[in-house]
Formats: sequence, C-alpha cells, structure tokens
Amino acid sequence: LNPNFNGHSIACLKKNDDRCMNIPKVGRLLAIDKNRTFVSQKCEISWWSTTRGVPERNAQQAIAFDYFRSLPVNLGHVLEIGAGPYTKARLILEQANHRVIQSLTLVDPLLDDYLANPNITTSFTTEQLCIEKTCIPITLYSTTAESFHPQQQKFDTILLVNTLEHAENAVDIMHNIYLILKKGGIFIFGEEYTSSFQLQVADLCHPIRILPRFLYDYLALFTRKQLL
Repeated sequence: LNPNFNGHSIACLKKNDDRCMNIPKVGRLLAIDKNRTFVSQKCEISWWSTTRGVPERNAQQAIAFDYFRSLPVNLGHVLEIGAGPYTKARLILEQANHRVIQSLTLVDPLLDDYLANPNITTSFTTEQLCIEKTCIPITLYSTTAESFHPQQQKFDTILLVNTLEHAENAVDIMHNIYLILKKGGIFIFGEEYTSSFQLQVADLCHPIRILPRFLYDYLALFTRKQLL
C-alpha cells in the first residue's frame, strides 16, 4: 500500500501515519481501526480535562447557527450524536427561548468517562439535563454512533455537530442517521470543511478529515436534490 501524498510515495503500513490515507475528492480516511480510535479518544479526554474555552466555543457555534432561530418550537424526541460533556441540545435551549424537547438521547463513546472524570464538567447527570428550573429526561448511551441501532425507534430531531472528524466510521454514522430520522424530521448538522493544510497535518484528536464532496453527497439524501 503506497498512496501518494504531496507527490511522494509513502509506505503507510510501515509509517502508520494518518497523512498517508488522503483520498482524492473525499478527504483523509472515512474509517479508522480500533487502535486509532482509542488514540483519538484519549486525546479527546485530555482536551476536555484541561480546556477552559467552552463558553467562547459555544458562543461561536450559536452564531454559526444563527442562534437556532429557524428551529420550530417543539423539537420532539431528540437524539444528539457525539454529545460531548456539554451537548448542543443545551446550547439550543439556552439560545432559542421557548424551545421544547420532549426527551433527549445522548450518544457518545466517552459519556461514562466524562461523568466519572473530576476534571471535566458536564451539563447533565445520568438522568436529566436542566436549564435553570426546567429539566429534560435523558437517556445516555456511552457507545459509538456506528454501533447505535435503536430498535423500532425514530427521532424527530437529530443533532450531529463537529462529530465526524472524531468518528470511527463516518459513512456508517451518516447512513444510520438517515435510517433513524423520522420522515419530515429535522437534521441539525455542522462540520468544518477540511483544508489542504489540514490534510498535511497529523492530528491525534481528529483522524478523519472530510472534503465537501462527501458531505454534500450524503446531505443530498435528506434534501432529495444534488447540492454540489
């Protein structure tokens, strides 16, 4: 296996370097193995254990989504994939007044680690997420989105924000979301495009780097029209 990286042939099986796995028009990798996933998850735990930038980051995301003003009042039964310790659902409720979430399901392979780590502050307990005096019942699945297959359950709203770059298999995640989102449901999606510079940088926390072509092809499943 000798993919071409910046015009130079690299023996990836020997180097085991993410940068060897760039795929033209798609990005870097679409899936990684269990060992690489473990390295990425360790990096993520370390980042959340030391970061103090959550308020600033959430403010930026709220602006990027126009403070979620276009969302309907009732979001119904909500699934958030790659929830992290803070969750975007909480951000929606904080920024978009009078929004209603009937139930909230969080999926993230590190949920148990977040709750158990004294250096990480979470916005939820094992049973609920509270905003001031309003509390929402939650169900936690400390598992990967790729292996999350709810039996006979579909969701009114699904959130996937800044998650694919941490994933084990980006294709499986997008396919699963398509299957478990109710017809006429809401898909809240946000992912940064990968720059040519990012493709040249090894990043322990973000092994998967996806180009617009891949994202548009999958999002076209939801819009029923080609986006690119």
